[in-house]
Amino acid sequence: QVSTAIQNARFFAEVLSGRQVVLQSRNTLLALFDGILDGIYIVDRENRVLAVNRTQAARAGGDFSALVGAAAERAFPGGERAPALIAETFRTGLPAAGVERQENDGAAWTEWEIRTYPVSGAQDAGVEAAGADAREQVDRVVVVVRDVTTQRMMETALARSEKLASVGRLAAGLAHE
Repeated sequence: QVSTAIQNARFFAEVLSGRQVVLQSRNTLLALFDGILDGIYIVDRENRVLAVNRTQAARAGGDFSALVGAAAERAFPGGERAPALIAETFRTGLPAAGVERQENDGAAWTEWEIRTYPVSGAQDAGVEAAGADAREQVDRVVVVVRDVTTQRMMETALARSEKLASVGRLAAGLAHE
């Protein structure tokens, strides 16, 4: 009985040590997930939010804990393109991408780059589904939302300045002639 008690105590110590390692890994992963400046959320096949980072929760105007379990549309309010991309990724088992422009107050707008990535449940479990179709294995989709408004404005300004430079060169050439 004493040897069994000693062995149980050793197992208990190993379990506590393993639990501590898992908790540290979890905390590190959560810090990384929440520290990413792009909005990220994960959706299951029932179109429910499984996880959302703080950036996307702030954009959605809600507390991240209130968004978990909610419909995916709540994680990206006003988004018309995201649900279609999520459905496409579930249907094809392949990543998808798109751009969406949303009108803000007045004439202002925000442009979003949306990317979806499939996550396979069989891959997570370390099980290879021999001959199974990739579409059937996808049980979650990771959605990454990036604000590209400033980038688009800079691209537009650059194109405009290039046009003006061309007109200037043409005018200089005509004046020279």
